[in-house]
Amino acid sequence: MFDSESTSHDASETPAISASIAERGAAMVEYALLLAMLAIVAIGAITAFGGGLGDEYDDINNEITETIDEAQNGGAGVGG
Repeated sequence: MFDSESTSHDASETPAISASIAERGAAMVEYALLLAMLAIVAIGAITAFGGGLGDEYDDINNEITETIDEAQNGGAGVGG
């Protein structure tokens, strides 16, 4: 029914090709896992530090606004 000589490829090449495909697949899985871990760390950092950074930016914005207002009103603009 099936003759081993009727196949179009050499059986000795198949393991090397399969190993190459398996290695590429494993590498892709490793990169996907690294990307997932990086995303988890980034989300955690943003969650942990996001509120504090927002407060810092608000403080900076308020100081700049006060300095501009003082400069426009003839004040020295020094201090904070």
